[in-house]
This record gives sequence, C-alpha cells and structure tokens, in this order.
Amino acid sequence: QFGQTHQQDKTTKHWNRPLKSSDKIDLDNLGRFTLHAFVDPFVAFRFQSQFLDASYDPMKRMINPILLTESAGIARMIYQKDKDQVLSRLGFAFRENLDRAIQGTAADILDKKTKLVSTNDGGIESVTDAQYKLASNISYTGKLTIFKAVFFSKKNDFKGTPAENYWKAIDVNWESTFAASLTKLITANLYTQVIYDKEISLKGRFKETFGLGLTFKLI
Repeated sequence: QFGQTHQQDKTTKHWNRPLKSSDKIDLDNLGRFTLHAFVDPFVAFRFQSQFLDASYDPMKRMINPILLTESAGIARMIYQKDKDQVLSRLGFAFRENLDRAIQGTAADILDKKTKLVSTNDGGIESVTDAQYKLASNISYTGKLTIFKAVFFSKKNDFKGTPAENYWKAIDVNWESTFAASLTKLITANLYTQVIYDKEISLKGRFKETFGLGLTFKLI
C-alpha cells in the first residue's frame, strides 16, 4: 500500500512536490494445525515495514525500519459461516525492530552512512482476525492485536527517566478495512487504524485513508 498527495499553493497556484500519505508493507503468515480440538496450536510470522523512509529528506532509505514478529501458541475459530469468520489466537511473541539509523556526524550524513540499530522485546500476544460479508458488494476485514511485553532489550537506556516503565504498558492495534465493489474492476477501500503504544505516544493515535483501486481475478 503506497500513496502520495499533491497540493497546490493557494497563492502562487504552484503544485508542490508529492508528499507521502500512505506507505505500508504488512505480510502476515499463519500456520494452524487443525486437530479438531477445542483449540489448535499455531505458529505465525509477520513482516512489517514501509517502501520509503523519508523521515530525513536528504537521505531516503528503502524498506526501513523493519519489524519482525514470530509467535506461537493456541488458536480457536470463534465463528465461521460461509465466508464469514472470526479467528482468535493467544501465544508468546518475539519482536525485533531493525532500523538503519543515520549517523550523527556531518561527514557521515554527507557520505550517507547508516548504522543498523536492533531492539527486541517479547511477551504475551492476542490477535483476533475477522472477515465479514456485509452485503453482496461490501466486505469488512479487521485485525485486533494486543501485546503485553515481559522483557525489553533497551530497558536500561530509560532507567531513572519518566519513561522507565513505558515498555510495560499494553500495546493495542486495531485495523479495519471496508471494501466496496463499485464495478467489476473498481473497488473503494476505507481503512482505519487505532493505535496505542505508550513508548511512542502517551495518547492514542487514529489514522484513516480512503482509496480507489483496480481489481481483477486470475481464475
């Protein structure tokens, strides 16, 4: 998912260069061993990043930062009817964040030198995935992720500061996508995301994007 926004200056009528409005890479793989029991064991791997890191304009970095999540535990299909389903899983997750950080000196910046900074944490993770067919041409896809860390590799860096225990707070990420097929080829998508991560912000964050896309079926 990648999008840019063009804006025109009201005074000069000049069109400014495009600014990134949406940028997301999210690959989630789940292996569930269906034993026809009350719960099933699972293993999962998730890759999250963005196509372009433009946080420092003179030195743009591709596919940065990267968040890798490996998890294992138990899963249960709470609801399933036709194509509608709700799958919930609970387990232990290990997360690793890889960031090609820009070096601090002017010479390093001039030479475009970066340093790979790695942080990791682990804890209890709950993930609930939902898919619903709201109408013949409207569908809903949702994912609610709740994570409670039990260890953090950089906790000593914050010792003695107000943020010393922020990493212990529960992280919440609720993503929702409403898709409406306008024609056989054109689909409208409304994406919303509610995030709470105390290490990044003391308040919750909300994101909303709307887009039109072309769809086609290979079979």
